[in-house]
Amino acid sequence: MARVRKNKDLERWNDHCKKISEATGGIPKGTDDEKERRKQRARDDYAYFVQTYFPHLATSKCGKFQLDAAKHIRENSRARCVFEWARGHAKSSHISLMIPLWLRIQKDREPMVMVLVSKNNKSAKRLLGDLQAELESNDLYIADFGEQKGEGK
Repeated sequence: MARVRKNKDLERWNDHCKKISEATGGIPKGTDDEKERRKQRARDDYAYFVQTYFPHLATSKCGKFQLDAAKHIRENSRARCVFEWARGHAKSSHISLMIPLWLRIQKDREPMVMVLVSKNNKSAKRLLGDLQAELESNDLYIADFGEQKGEGK
């Protein structure tokens, strides 16, 4: 029974990574100059970063509250935050995935330590799995900022 569950989990994981790769693999990378302009704009403009690197997640434009959260976290290196957004406002996507990846690409950034809390072990694994899947499979992010895949569960 456990082996069947593990195989299904692996199959879902591979499908998830494939969808990310397909969504980001066809995005034109451009010339070196275009790439540098895109990277700089992505560092400066969180909304652009989300729309450009996460077309598979960004089904609508960022809300002001999402932009404010990203800016607050970037500008306050010792921030301790609790964000309460309504259901369906992409808390997990922004707070545990896109904002950490956006902070990672900042120039002259301090070493980053983030503590993300989830309601249980299963949810935590899913959120960390989403982050790992992006680092392994997001073709445009990898093309612009280099491979950042690590080993782990």
